Amino acid sequence: MTIVLSQPTRTISLPLLALLMSICLSFSLGCDKLVTEVNNETVWDSTLANDCLRCHSDNNNRILLPKAQWENSKHASPDLLFSLTYLNDSAFDVAECGARCHTNEGYIDWLKSGDTTGTSMPTVIGCFTCHMPHTGNYGSWSIDTLRGDTDEIMLADSSIYDIGKSNMCAHCHQARRPVLSPQDSLGVILTADWGPHFSCQADVLNGTGGYRRMDTTIASSHSALTFANHNGCLACHYGTGQGYLFGEHTFRLEDDMGTPYVANCNVEGCHDGNPPAVVEFYPDNSIIDSIETVAVQLRRHFQSESVLLRSDPDGIKFNVGIELSHLEAKALYNYLLYKLDGSKGIHNPTYMLALLTESLFDVTTSETYQKQQ
Repeated sequence: MTIVLSQPTRTISLPLLALLMSICLSFSLGCDKLVTEVNNETVWDSTLANDCLRCHSDNNNRILLPKAQWENSKHASPDLLFSLTYLNDSAFDVAECGARCHTNEGYIDWLKSGDTTGTSMPTVIGCFTCHMPHTGNYGSWSIDTLRGDTDEIMLADSSIYDIGKSNMCAHCHQARRPVLSPQDSLGVILTADWGPHFSCQADVLNGTGGYRRMDTTIASSHSALTFANHNGCLACHYGTGQGYLFGEHTFRLEDDMGTPYVANCNVEGCHDGNPPAVVEFYPDNSIIDSIETVAVQLRRHFQSESVLLRSDPDGIKFNVGIELSHLEAKALYNYLLYKLDGSKGIHNPTYMLALLTESLFDVTTSETYQKQQ
């Protein structure tokens, strides 16, 4: 039997054809694919790429504007990866704080498995750290699809945080540790990294982050239902924005000169004048002044007891190695919660004022107060 090729005068026998094919296969898998592959898959885009063009088009401001806003936020800072942070005059590499909250890959790994030990070559927090625009079936893609915004969050004191889409924020913006550990049965010895965390906003907003001597509930400034409808943190820090300076993906509510942005405060269900009153300049508020007054008294108390350092202008450094009673440790933790939250009490004024007032009473007038030398 012979096979006729393009020139009728030439023929190739089957053994010779087999030999040629074997030589081809020995040099290139591509030859095998070319000769033997049968592909019956047909992909049909019923939207004619319109679904892609919602984001990827010649007019791509939907991506460019958020990206530029993100670049003006602290989330974009490589300091989260490579800088040192100083706690009580001790230097800590921020990598020791954990890849979960300081890197793009670490956060994604933690959401998938609860583990970041396999995270390698980490990069700075970026768009896809929080967004999953291509997840789901084609045609249902959305740039607003977020990671980690559905599950409730357990905070350091075992309280539950569940306030809409801001659950994603609470994964990282929470206290790192409770005030008391099992080894603190007799008292608390202060270590350089003792205290809540530099970003303990979720605890304060939730009204559950502080520690009390009495097992009673302190009222919160926020209605749980109203705040959930406004998505917690995002109600103020995202909400509406102003270019690259305030709100949206900058998450900024003050510029470098301390000018506040109040547009996100004065919305229905919040400060709409029905009550509470419309906000014009949020630091100018009587309850915020009261919170600061009590906090200053707590600071002076701990300085007089040589717990807080008088030389620290920020009022957060303490003497490492000093031992405190449980009562004083709780009061110091509450004070640091106020300071390290960074909002001066604005995140939950009613809760913070009551928490600090009780702490001040406990360490100055309570009969149970005893300083552990």
